[in-house]
Amino acid sequence: MIKTIIKSTLVGMFAVLATIVPTFAQQTDSAKAELIEKLKGNYPLQTCVVSGDKLVAGEMGPPVDYLYEEQGKEPRLVRFCCKSCIKTFKKTPAKYLNLIDEAAAKTKAGDSAASCCSGAPNHEGHQQH
Repeated sequence: MIKTIIKSTLVGMFAVLATIVPTFAQQTDSAKAELIEKLKGNYPLQTCVVSGDKLVAGEMGPPVDYLYEEQGKEPRLVRFCCKSCIKTFKKTPAKYLNLIDEAAAKTKAGDSAASCCSGAPNHEGHQQH
């Protein structure tokens, strides 16, 4: 009798878990998709960080957006021309993240120069960019 009660309790628990787990996974996928869309607006490259190919739909399909997650750090968006570039990225992620960071710094510097000078000729502390 006790075995039957335990067995039916376990079956019930697994049934509940079976309905909760997919919902959690869907929420996680939805949250990741939202984060990717948010991060895309500030992504500094128009090319794949691994191959250098343009991030447009081509022979290999549409570009692949990948969230690189490292413990203790915010997830980073990395965009690839195809899924096979992810494998190359994973071998030396620091190398490719550095390339993204360098591109972001150049983009930021370019934005700062454009906004600070507003097309004005040389002014105090700045030369025309």
